[in-house]
Order: sequence, then structure tokens, then C-alpha cells
Amino acid sequence: MNNSVVIDTNLLFSFLHKNQAKSAKYFFLTDEVVFCTPNTFVVESFIHKETILKKTKVSEEHLYRSLGLFSEKIYFINESTISVQNFIDAFHLCKDADVKDISFIALSLEFNAPFWTRDTILKEHLINKGFTNFFDENLL
Repeated sequence: MNNSVVIDTNLLFSFLHKNQAKSAKYFFLTDEVVFCTPNTFVVESFIHKETILKKTKVSEEHLYRSLGLFSEKIYFINESTISVQNFIDAFHLCKDADVKDISFIALSLEFNAPFWTRDTILKEHLINKGFTNFFDENLL
């Protein structure tokens, strides 16, 4: 996908915080890029619902409305459409950090799209492994 950005699930949930207005505004209002994420976002939303509610201090209704808004702005990519080679490469990049991020990195490799995350530990690990295709939030 041209002009794509792979967006981390945790970053999306951070948009529920009021202090994330600049990033959230960019996410919701820009038409410059296409945001995509592995379809695991939906599953993670329900698995971690209680934690999300506790950390963001939003109501359950607000969370569900936000998830609806997210789903209007994001292309959810079925992981089975990502090449095996990109999954293998992503595995080698992520295996010593967090295997839950493999599908995000595989998707970033598949589309040659920057990965938007604030996970500094993951970022440092990936940079040390040679992956540097990150979305630069400082440009907002």
C-alpha cells in the first residue's frame, strides 16, 4: 500500500488519553497516509479491555465508540496475506524482544511502511537488529 503506516495497538489505545491530542488529531484527521494494522487489534481490544479501561479511565461506552472510530480509519490486514519470508524476517527481528510484535513488523516489511510505535524498548531492539523504518512522530 502506498503511503501506508503500520500502527501499533498500544499507540491506538494511548489516543484515548486527553494528553495525546496532537497525535490523535493527526490520526483522525489526516488523509495523507493509510493506517493499517494486523487484524489481531480486534482480539487484543477484547482480551485487554479491563486493563485499557483502568489505564485510560474512560467508560466502557467511550471505549467501544472509540474502537468504532478506529475501525473507520484503519485497514485491518489479515495476517495470512503477509508473505512467509516477511514473517520469518520479522521473527528474527523480534524474537529476543517481544514476539507479540512479529505481525506488526512483518506487515511493515510487507508494505515497506513505517511502523508507528512508542515502545522505546522495542524500537531500540529493532534498531540494533537493523530495522529502522519507523514513523517519525516529531514531524507532527
